[in-house]
Amino acid sequence: MSNELERAVRRSRETRQAPEATRSSKRRDQLLQDLIQANRAYQIAVDKMDDAFFRLIGVNPTDGRCLDIIDLTGGISAGELARAVDLSPAAVTSVIDRLEEMGFVKRARDPEDRRRVIVQPTDEVARYAEQAYMPMAADGAKLVEELSDKELEAVVRFLRIGTELNERHAQRVRGLAARKAPAA
Repeated sequence: MSNELERAVRRSRETRQAPEATRSSKRRDQLLQDLIQANRAYQIAVDKMDDAFFRLIGVNPTDGRCLDIIDLTGGISAGELARAVDLSPAAVTSVIDRLEEMGFVKRARDPEDRRRVIVQPTDEVARYAEQAYMPMAADGAKLVEELSDKELEAVVRFLRIGTELNERHAQRVRGLAARKAPAA
């Protein structure tokens, strides 16, 4: 999947530089390839951790993804959640019903607009999340301490740019899938 990204990076660099490759451009090419590979491995590891957590609490990946967004936002309307995960409102209502039945979310009136209902994470899911993620967070905190402020700024910038890039292209690919004719 990201082999295409590697080819695109290489093509982009080839069109911008003189035929004689400098040592620094070879070093940069290697760093870019290392970044792509490390990012792919990181994404797979995150998926594995998420899968392990979803199994721990007994939810499917879609419900888990919705729960993650609910937790990240601290509270979100069903409509906003549907847009965030690209599911129909009816599908999201079913997800919320299942998560509420398990005790992981609650519906509450929005204090600023009583007509609006907000879905919020419960203390129950927070206990599971603490059990699963706090040991990893403690290990990660030790590793982050080794990074300078400049390095942390670069990581944050990379992740924000990557998030925006993935969101934009996920939307593009969903459009491709919607236009794809059914196989005969």
